[in-house]
Amino acid sequence: MTTHPGTHLRSLMDSTTVAAPGAFNALVARAITQAGFDAAYISGGAASVAAGVPDVGLLTLEHFTRLIREVADASGLPVMADADTGFGEAEMTRRTVIEYHRAGAAGLHLEDQVFPKRCGHLDGKALVPTDHMVEKIQWAAKASRDCSDGAFIICARTDARGVEGMDAAIKRARAYVEAGADMIFPEGLQSEAEFAQFAQALRSPASTSPERKLGSPDQWGEHLARPDFDSPSGSPSGSPSDSSSGSPSRAPREGAGGMAPSPTSPPSTPPPTPSPYLLANMTEFGKTPLIPLPRFADLGYNLVIYPVTMLRIAMGAVTRALETLKNEGTIQQHLPEMQSRQDLYTLINYTPSTPWEFPC
Repeated sequence: MTTHPGTHLRSLMDSTTVAAPGAFNALVARAITQAGFDAAYISGGAASVAAGVPDVGLLTLEHFTRLIREVADASGLPVMADADTGFGEAEMTRRTVIEYHRAGAAGLHLEDQVFPKRCGHLDGKALVPTDHMVEKIQWAAKASRDCSDGAFIICARTDARGVEGMDAAIKRARAYVEAGADMIFPEGLQSEAEFAQFAQALRSPASTSPERKLGSPDQWGEHLARPDFDSPSGSPSGSPSDSSSGSPSRAPREGAGGMAPSPTSPPSTPPPTPSPYLLANMTEFGKTPLIPLPRFADLGYNLVIYPVTMLRIAMGAVTRALETLKNEGTIQQHLPEMQSRQDLYTLINYTPSTPWEFPC
């Protein structure tokens, strides 16, 4: 049986801090593999602007799954993918997890912004209530267990640092881990010290080994006291299946947990919540300073994404070349900067006049 890409990515993160450059198309994905990286990332921002629209949640689920499939096939790498706000409420979040899994992603991240969302490094963001996001994560975590035995990674992004402050970001992140998130993505942190503070707050001293990371589904019920998905119907507790449709109904949002009380009382003193993987975002021209990958390793981050880097580099070159062509009527001076025909063919593993086999 083929190893799930989520399992592969967890294994990598358990041994090192993984760099995941953003791939906005399959050709960039091949270049990422050729350069020797171990993972790739799909950014909603890069995917949106590559389609000619701003990053405000306009692209469809089908657009993203097509891109995921192309990037995963072309790269052969585990791909972490942006899912914005989940393309809807809890039921749609479940579908998103399953469709991303089917498309070949290692995992996705969901964010706690109000829709229509905006880039995490812009001002003026608004957040959904914590219990609203908790409900989505619970549904996403159950979908991962149902479609991949929990191998598909559920990452929760919080944008609270720029809206409610650092303490609120940490509080929300803890709630998201308790809800079932395997990984936490603190967006918009503004200094190395803040990354250190966040990591320290999220790391549990009693659960620092890889075996205790969220990613072992058999530990969830034992350690998290989460009866919310243990009903006989498989629906979240507090969300009994509708007798006429068999579909889970909306869970009542009560308190910080966001779910109705379970008939089964949790242990009075549950063990510490397992320590989540941590994701850092190295986007340019935003609120976060550029921090080297080895420093993120020192700080305890497992995955560092470079979401729009390759697109910015490419579009800078495109813009300069177009200006030259417009003004001078020739592109001669840019030839040394171009990828040659042979380099392009090498990248896609193509030899003219030889049958090309689609990767499997």
